Amino acid sequence: MNERPCAILYTSHTGFTARYAALLARMARIPAYDLGDRRERLPKGTPVLYMGWLCAGKIQGLDRARRQYRVLGVCAVGMAPPDSGQTQTLQRKNNWADLPFFYLRGGYDHQKVRGVYRLMMSAMGKVMAKKAGQDPEARQLLETMENGADWVTPQALEPVAAWLKG
Repeated sequence: MNERPCAILYTSHTGFTARYAALLARMARIPAYDLGDRRERLPKGTPVLYMGWLCAGKIQGLDRARRQYRVLGVCAVGMAPPDSGQTQTLQRKNNWADLPFFYLRGGYDHQKVRGVYRLMMSAMGKVMAKKAGQDPEARQLLETMENGADWVTPQALEPVAAWLKG
């Protein structure tokens, strides 16, 4: 692909995706914009890299970004460790297979989770508590939900930055 994104567009709920977008903007020397910020408007059809947080396998804001801009690549930010099988699942759930995709492990801060997402995470915590005795992944997720976590690092962005630079 010859065309490169001229901006980073993102949606963040608890701040981890926003931090990744700010780090990447500095690394790649292109601006980053919050999709929900009405003050910052990119022209319709602008080529962008989209970064969005994951909720139940759905990349939040991606559909809206695709309607308004030319999304050339996607970064999904989630709590789970990277997994080779998750790319295909995310592609199917988010209706794209033709874009460069990057998964970034973000973090979790229960104090910043708002609205219906707080209720969803509380329910998920109860399910994980029941599974934690026999499932190491459930135990790890439950610990993250109880204690919080932050995996945001500039090193995690190196493949994305390399792709942006061509």
